[in-house]
Amino acid sequence: MAQAQVKQLPTTRRFMDRLSNLVSGLGTTKDKAAGFTWVFTELTAAQLEAAYRSDWMARKIIDIPADDATREWRSWYADDKVTAELEAAEKKHRLQRKVCEALQRARLYGGAVLLMGVGDQDPSTELDPETVAQDDLKFIHVMSRWDITSGEIDRDPMSEFFGEPTYYEINSMARGLTRVHPSRVVRFMGNQRPSTIMSADGWGDSVLQTVQDAIHDAGGVQGSIASLVSEAKVDIIQIPEFAANLSNDEYSSGLVDRFTYANTLKSTVNMLLLDKEEVWTRQNVQFGGLPDIARLMLLALSGAADIPATRMLGQSPAGMSATGESDTRNYYDRISSEQETDLTPALERLDEVLQRSATGTFDEDVYYEWDSLWQQTADEAATTNLKLAQAYQVDVNAGLINDEILAEARSNQIMESDAYPGWKQIVDDHGGEIMAPEPDPNDPAVQAGFEAMRQKALASQGLPPDGGVPPQGGGKPPANLPKPGTKPGKATDANPYHVKSGEHGGEFTSGPHAGSGEEDWRAKNLAELQAHIGTLEPNSEEWLRAKLDEIELENEISGYSSRRNDNRVEYQRRLDKVLASGPAPTNESHPLPPHGDTVSEYTDPSGREEWVSVVKKAGADHYIVEADNYSYEGTAEQVREHLRKNGYVFSGFDKSQDGPGYKYQPSSNMPSVTRPRPNKGK
Repeated sequence: MAQAQVKQLPTTRRFMDRLSNLVSGLGTTKDKAAGFTWVFTELTAAQLEAAYRSDWMARKIIDIPADDATREWRSWYADDKVTAELEAAEKKHRLQRKVCEALQRARLYGGAVLLMGVGDQDPSTELDPETVAQDDLKFIHVMSRWDITSGEIDRDPMSEFFGEPTYYEINSMARGLTRVHPSRVVRFMGNQRPSTIMSADGWGDSVLQTVQDAIHDAGGVQGSIASLVSEAKVDIIQIPEFAANLSNDEYSSGLVDRFTYANTLKSTVNMLLLDKEEVWTRQNVQFGGLPDIARLMLLALSGAADIPATRMLGQSPAGMSATGESDTRNYYDRISSEQETDLTPALERLDEVLQRSATGTFDEDVYYEWDSLWQQTADEAATTNLKLAQAYQVDVNAGLINDEILAEARSNQIMESDAYPGWKQIVDDHGGEIMAPEPDPNDPAVQAGFEAMRQKALASQGLPPDGGVPPQGGGKPPANLPKPGTKPGKATDANPYHVKSGEHGGEFTSGPHAGSGEEDWRAKNLAELQAHIGTLEPNSEEWLRAKLDEIELENEISGYSSRRNDNRVEYQRRLDKVLASGPAPTNESHPLPPHGDTVSEYTDPSGREEWVSVVKKAGADHYIVEADNYSYEGTAEQVREHLRKNGYVFSGFDKSQDGPGYKYQPSSNMPSVTRPRPNKGK
C-alpha cells in the first residue's frame, strides 16, 4: 500500500510591529540595538542613603527642588490679627523647615509624612477638625517612609482616604507600637508610580531611580578624566641591553637609584645626563575634547533631573547673548505649578488644624499664596513701580473709576510691591485713611493752585497767560469774549465751552474771533475748560457734562479719535445713570431762588430762573447773586454754599455782563417740590 505524501508547508517568519530591513539588517538579529530591553532594578534604602551622603550630584538633585519650593514660603491673606497668629504658629512649629525636610525625604526615599499631634486625642482615631481647640496642635514631626509602617491600602473608591493606607504604625522603644489614623498624617510622595494602589505600601519611587544612569555616566567621565591627569606626562628612556641586564640585582638597584636622582635633579635650569647610546623622549596625553564630553554628560544630568545647569552646576549661561533667564523662569514656573498641584492639596489637612489651633476658629475666606521665586533687581523693581504709578495716573485722569476704589487698589498695589517700606503700618498710624483731604476752595493756597493749573493748561496750548479767573468767585473774564449784544454771523464756531445747541448755545464768527483766529480761540477754550474740570468733583453731573464738552472740542481741534469716542460713550452712559438715579440729597430747609410772587409759580424746576449771575462787588470778599427779581449777597463761601444748596451749577462766563461775572444754571435733575418763598438775602 502506497503511503500518502505529506506536503511540507513553508515556514513563515513573523516580525514584531517595528521597523525592519532584511538587506541592511536593521531590526534583525544583526542589529545590536535590537537587543535592548527595559529592566527595572529598584534601589534599596541603603543604596539611596549612600548615594545621598556620598555623591554631590545625587544630593543636589534631591535638595534643590525641595529648597526652592519652600525658600520664599507663602503669604497669608486675612485681617492683621489672624495673619499674625498664623505666622506665629508656623514659626513656632518650624513648619517651613519641616515641609522642606519632608519633601527632601520624599524625593530620596519615595515618600514621607508630617505627623500631627493634636491635644490628648487617641492617634488611632479619625481626626475631626472641628474638635481642634486653640493651641491644640502640639507638634509636627517629619518621618520618611522607612520610619513609619503603612497598613493595608484603602481600595474603597467611596472612601476619602482611597489609595492611602488604612492605618500607619510607629514602633519606638519608649511607647512600643503606636497606630495612627491617616487623617492625622500629611503625606508627600516621590516620583508617582503608574498605579500607587497596586503597590504593597502605596508609596512612590525615589527621584534617583530615574536618573541613576545619568549620574553614573557623568561620574564615570569625571573619574576617567581624573585618572588621565596622572598620566599627562610620561618620560621614556631607551637603554641598550636593558632587558638582558634586568636579571642582575645589582644592575637593577643601580638603575633605579640613578634615574631617581636624575628625575629629582631635573628642572628648567638643571640638565639630564645620559649615556651616548641612551635615548630620552617625552610623551604627553592630549585632553582636547574631554572637557566637552564632561560638560555634555553634566548637561544630560541636568536635563534628567529637570534642573537648569545654571542652578544645578552654578555655571554661567552659554551662547551668544545668553542670560539663562528663560531656563530659570521655566524652572520656577514648574516649581510654582508643583506648589499649586501637589503641595497645596497635601497641606490642606494640616492648614485647617493649624488655623483652628492658632486662632480658635476656622474661616474659609482665609487663604494664602505662594510667594514668587523670581526676585527682581533694584532697577527692575524701580521700573515696575514706575509703570504701575503711570498706569494709576492714567486711570485717575480718565476719571472712569471711583476715586476711593482707585485709592484702595493703589494702596494694595504699593503694599504688595513694597514700593514704600512700612506702608501698611504708616496707613494704620493715620487711621487707615489713604485718601488725600478735600481741598478748601477758600484757601488762598488752593486758589493759587487752581490758577497755576489753568495757566499751565493755557501754556500747553501755546497760548499766552492772562489775568486769570478765580474759581466760582468772580474775577476777570477772558479778554476775547464777545461784547454784549454782538450779533453773531454764520454759525460755524461754538461758544467758550463749545456747547453747540441748547440754552448755552450762541455760536459766532464775527468780530475778532472769526477767520484765522478761530483755532486759537478753540485752543484757549479747551485750556480754560480743562482747568475748570480740575476744580469739579469727579463723576458728578457737572463734571461729566464738562468732560463731554471737552471731547467734542478736542475732536474739532485735532479730528476724530476712536479713543475719545470710546470715552465719550462711557461718559454719556455714566451721565445717563446719574440723571436716571435722581438728584443728590439736598438740604430742604434752603429753598430754590424765587421766581414770581406766588408759590405756584416756582413749584416746578422748569419755572426757576434760567440762570443767575455771580458778580464780585467792592470789598475783598463780597459777592452778589443777581437775577431778574432776586439777589443774594455774602462772602465767597456763603455764595458757594447758597448756590450748592439751591441746586445751581456753574455753566460758563456771563456774556451779558459788562463787568466780570460768572453764570450759573439750575441743575437738570433737581426735584419738583413746593417750597415757601425765602426772605431776600437768605
